Amino acid sequence: NVTIELGRRWLRDYRPAGPVADCGGAFAGYYSQGGLPLKPLFDEAGLGYLTVDLYQKADLVADLCETPVFHVGVVHGVWSPPWGAAVCSDALMYCRDPVAFGRNVGMMIPKGRMLMAVAQESGERRGDHEKDFWRFTDAGLRLVFSAFEPLEHGIQEDRERSSERFVYMIGGRR
Repeated sequence: NVTIELGRRWLRDYRPAGPVADCGGAFAGYYSQGGLPLKPLFDEAGLGYLTVDLYQKADLVADLCETPVFHVGVVHGVWSPPWGAAVCSDALMYCRDPVAFGRNVGMMIPKGRMLMAVAQESGERRGDHEKDFWRFTDAGLRLVFSAFEPLEHGIQEDRERSSERFVYMIGGRR
């Protein structure tokens, strides 16, 4: 899976700080819910990982199109520091206001910290916003997350499903 490959590379090459906020990732982080096994990847690295989303399955329930979540606070009985990094994997497919979402994610992450964003570039569009494909392009991803300096970005094909291409960006908070 492209997101897992990029996550491993992000950890190896950039060593982001934790805790990691998976923005819009209520289902992405937990393999048991049918998503990607991102939680074990970041937990194994000792970073900590929490999902922030509209859905009750998220660790922290919030509408990131409306407001940023600045501090993790007390989760599972433990006080956590401010966010160290953000992951956005496929959140743009369902996001009603990608520019506001990206701005709020940028406000959540302290200067000098990291972002990894991934979106399916082509193929089936399951989201509600099928007419504004700009958000699924390399330039669109850089626009949405303009608070982050792109360190690496581009398009990557899924090795297992060559028909699927993903646009990605790894960035540092300006």
